[in-house]
Amino acid sequence: MFPGDFIDHLTRKGALRDAPPPNAARRGFAADVDWLAATKLTPSTFADELAAFYGCARLQRSDLIGGRFAGGQMSPRFLRERRLFPFENQAGALVLAIAAPTDQEVVRAVELALRRPLAGCSRACRDVRRGRQSR
Repeated sequence: MFPGDFIDHLTRKGALRDAPPPNAARRGFAADVDWLAATKLTPSTFADELAAFYGCARLQRSDLIGGRFAGGQMSPRFLRERRLFPFENQAGALVLAIAAPTDQEVVRAVELALRRPLAGCSRACRDVRRGRQSR
């Protein structure tokens, strides 16, 4: 799936404010888009839609804060620009918080860098930033 697919999803739901945001339909990198501002959704509802679109579990803030950051060997710039936050949950499973639409290649790149399979999850962008800042 690509960010443009997420735009189609939001369009079908009637969740976009007006036209799709610039660069949103591009395949691949789309973190430069302010996804939340382009919608009529609250941060929490946006996170719900992101999780539903990707078919993954919805994270709660406590999951993010209670986990151990697992991306220490990854590029901080890559994680920040892609709005990703890899962490180990309390059960020791590797989880990826995703705060913007991404494609499977980015998720696979994280798995390769961390040398472990992970589960993709979503959370509102501000919580991913908070989690990254608390590390």
